Amino acid sequence: MSSKVIPVLGAIILLGVIVNVALGFSVAAGYQYLRYMHIGIGYTGLILVLLAAILGWRRWGRVPHRNVVSITVVLILAILQVYLGTQIVTAPTQILISLHEVTAFLLLISVVATAVLTSRR
Repeated sequence: MSSKVIPVLGAIILLGVIVNVALGFSVAAGYQYLRYMHIGIGYTGLILVLLAAILGWRRWGRVPHRNVVSITVVLILAILQVYLGTQIVTAPTQILISLHEVTAFLLLISVVATAVLTSRR
């Protein structure tokens, strides 16, 4: 079952990251009414990445280790991204905002890299 769920889950995660990066820059540009949608997609994305990582870890012996390592990197970046976002909500500073933006692009790159790595057999 998980072999059919993981590609769909990965596509949802990739789409969510792209949409959330766009929303994040919209919030930074002053569209504060999009803030809670940005936060909601971020937390939902973290849950989906955690689910994908658990499914990958359960298949550890049956898939190449690079697949599991790459989704683990995505999970670590997603946790960092949500942590930085919550810190920005509580006490915004320019360094936190910059780190949040950089982490967003690192997360986008790592999700794309994971998609490329896991599509190979």
